[in-house]
Amino acid sequence: MFLVIIIIFPSSFTQIFLSLKAKAWKGLIVECSANDVPLSPIGFLERSSKAYRDNTSLIYGSIQYTWNQTYQRCLKLASALTHLGISHGDVHKLHLRHNFKPEAVVYTHRGAFLNSIAIVLVHNMGSRPVYLWSVPMFHSNGWCLPWGAAAQGATNICIRKVTPKAIFDNIYLHNVTHLGAAPTVLNMIVNSSKDCLHHPRLPHKVEIMTGGSPPPPQIIAKMEEMGFVVTHIYGLTETYGPATHCVCKPEWDALQPEERYALKARQGLNHLGMEEMDVKNPVTMESVRADGATIGEVMFRGNTVMSGYFKDLKATEEAFRGGWFHSGDLGVKHEDGYVEIKDGYVEIKDRKKDVVISGGENVSTIEVENVLYSHEAVLEAAVVARPDKIWGETPCAFVTLKEGFDGVVNGDEIIKICRDHLPHYMAPKTVVFQDLPKTSTGFLERSSKAYTDNTSLVYGSTSHTWGETHQRCLKLASALANMGISRGDVVATFSYNLPQIYELHFGVPMAGGILCTLNARLDSFMVSALLRHSEAKVIFVDNQLLDIAQGALQLLAQSDTKPPILVPLTDSDYETLLATGTDQFEILRPHTELDPIAINYTSGTTARPKAVVYSHRGAYLNSLATALLLGLRDMSVYLWSMPMFNCNGWDVLWASAAQGAANIVINKVTPQAIYDNIAMHNVTHMGAVPTVMNMIVNSSVCERRLLQHTVEVLTGGAPAPPQILARMEEMGFRINQIYGLTETYGAATNCVWKPEWDALPLDERSMLKARQGLRHLAMEEVDVKDSVTMESVKADGETIGEIMFRGNTVMSGYFKDLKATEEAFKGGWFHSGDLGVKYEDGYIEIKDRMKDIIISGGLNISSVELETVLYSHEAVFEAAVVGRPDSHWGETPCAFVTLKEGFEGVNEDQLITFCKDRLPHYMAIKTVVFDEYLPTNSNGKVQKFILRLRAKAMGSLS
Repeated sequence: MFLVIIIIFPSSFTQIFLSLKAKAWKGLIVECSANDVPLSPIGFLERSSKAYRDNTSLIYGSIQYTWNQTYQRCLKLASALTHLGISHGDVHKLHLRHNFKPEAVVYTHRGAFLNSIAIVLVHNMGSRPVYLWSVPMFHSNGWCLPWGAAAQGATNICIRKVTPKAIFDNIYLHNVTHLGAAPTVLNMIVNSSKDCLHHPRLPHKVEIMTGGSPPPPQIIAKMEEMGFVVTHIYGLTETYGPATHCVCKPEWDALQPEERYALKARQGLNHLGMEEMDVKNPVTMESVRADGATIGEVMFRGNTVMSGYFKDLKATEEAFRGGWFHSGDLGVKHEDGYVEIKDGYVEIKDRKKDVVISGGENVSTIEVENVLYSHEAVLEAAVVARPDKIWGETPCAFVTLKEGFDGVVNGDEIIKICRDHLPHYMAPKTVVFQDLPKTSTGFLERSSKAYTDNTSLVYGSTSHTWGETHQRCLKLASALANMGISRGDVVATFSYNLPQIYELHFGVPMAGGILCTLNARLDSFMVSALLRHSEAKVIFVDNQLLDIAQGALQLLAQSDTKPPILVPLTDSDYETLLATGTDQFEILRPHTELDPIAINYTSGTTARPKAVVYSHRGAYLNSLATALLLGLRDMSVYLWSMPMFNCNGWDVLWASAAQGAANIVINKVTPQAIYDNIAMHNVTHMGAVPTVMNMIVNSSVCERRLLQHTVEVLTGGAPAPPQILARMEEMGFRINQIYGLTETYGAATNCVWKPEWDALPLDERSMLKARQGLRHLAMEEVDVKDSVTMESVKADGETIGEIMFRGNTVMSGYFKDLKATEEAFKGGWFHSGDLGVKYEDGYIEIKDRMKDIIISGGLNISSVELETVLYSHEAVFEAAVVGRPDSHWGETPCAFVTLKEGFEGVNEDQLITFCKDRLPHYMAIKTVVFDEYLPTNSNGKVQKFILRLRAKAMGSLS
């Protein structure tokens, strides 16, 4: 009846697969249990039991549970079910089709995971919403919201009988923020008696998601008059419930109510979890005209389409004809790409005859299938005819691969084996696999329809809409293809933040290329080394960096290495290049979601830079997770106060496209530039490493402006001192502390805020907020382990271990360095190299880099703890602590300090005494070196290897 009976833990979910196997791309990408974990929504509950432990998870009358209690109850339920003999396959979802016998629709863990995240975004569910269950949980698993609610730590209000009075009573009683309702329930609400209403209008806005059948526009109008915000969705049981939603456009607000609500009643666009939706002629499989009049069948492709009908292969094949799922619904497509359902039902046609007639030649599907079955990777194969304008028909192969071959075998290879064993006219021209690749480039295509005229990007006087950005990226992809860029080729950038860099994040993968964003602070020697290593074919260069780039190309030429083509990022050169392309370019989509999308080189603060490979899957998942933890929405405005070249801008580049947020690009980051842009563009979100926040809190009065609204700040890159977090929040910023590495696509955890912390003093709140927190929704696991025994350390906040990760947002591997990859993935986990502790509530906190820990007299000293104490001194602007060699103690702490203006009189003894008063004496600094500035890389991290060399040169203190 409740949420607890919907989430079941399968016994095989926690199996570890330790074998390393090289993947196809250049033979150097590794897939193992550290970076390839089955997606499943059941992990949402485990995370909520930590992030929202004592928050209410479920209310039903007088029954009430917290998220921790719900987690414990589900574990007990899973255990009890196994004792009853329940195992995989014992339960499936039944779908009752009108006029037909019931069919069993099979859902996968992956599909449920992706649809849950998509529905949370569609429904604008932030952290800790209150959801009223006015939709049956038995219907498409409650539109996947039992899992979506767990993802966001929602309070679930369960009601047994859905009446207008019950809905209004619960909205007032529990402060409900979200609910779902079929049009019949909406009709009940708008036609309810006045006795049901506590007031003509609701006390606050309530988000309501409606679907199941097209709602009349007049019903939507009346609901919104009452204070509800209606989101119209469309989908089927076979699409895990919702598959589309009608994204509202700001320009609709100026329309007459009748026209506005008619637009809102349309079924809209595919959501972020569905790869494609189209309206097609079911016979020719051609898309119908986008004229709002030509009727066709609504069809879907994506990972949130069912696996098939259980025990009914024939019905499954019929439903998947032509490589699309046939919904059976008739609809039209409007010029803006929005779909609208029309009355009617398309009955599934009989299968075509077994002989394909292609160009007048008879092709036996049985013969082709026999060849397909001879391939070692093929489990099942069926060949049918696909309409073709030239040949009449061509063979189309539907193929199911054996376990272990996903991502290894592609369509080209299947076609080749047929060409090698059959006359060419008999070989399939199309191969359709069951799973479809996800890619973050699809976010841009969707935003170009959902937010066509919304601002996508602003840079000085330059401004583009999402429709324009989509067209420009298509032209860029086309131009790259004209230059010879093809699948798997690397395209590099060497630039500070520019609009062109944003477009390259889409244009390069659209052309099948792999983007490599180089650090803008590198010298010619390092740029040449990385270009040689990455085998880049083209490099786009900021005009400010042309001399360095040209020096790098000269070094390549001298070493007999063919240099890449250099494209200056001046307006004239770049626009000339775009003019050679076409916006009708056909996107070269990845063969599999594990195909590489980007290479990012590590910062090299502790060792030589390594080339980290990102996949389309990882970029897609991390972008959605980042959008959720940052709270991005379609009206958000994001200020680029962090480098786009750092982990692809922490994946915010793709996340902003997913949500249609505006991007404000700045080339030079100063406190005044930040404040000016916040005021000018009404900035809602920004990213900032601790050094940038330090600049903000220590900025002069003339550089600042009074913030008119709260600005959400995503911070990471290095542990942020609690004192700086406190000062930022006093100034009107709200800080979201994240943690991750280049190897985890940027953000991998965030410090989820708990309401009970609000009552604590500011300094205590800031200490809690400075922790690195819990894994985000796309990372499967984070733990603190003994790096030798691989055992988890005690959750006591004191026992130090290495922070490790497992999940699909861990890198594919280090390019051309299989040994380093295997070392990083040993034991089936990614080893971060960061030392940390784990608290009783599951939150983690970094203590130091393994290479930065100071061992003095056999005792471990955390440089981060020392730096935190130093930052609490009123005179300290910046501080970094490293080990200084000592003949007696081995090492002693040595602090490099930059003082604030006006505090030049502070001396070494004062800072040493300050530390001794606040730390055990063995931990206190023994040496202080005053500097005008500390050496940092472009990500704001202090380059401690430089400071260690300086400390070593100082010799022993004893």
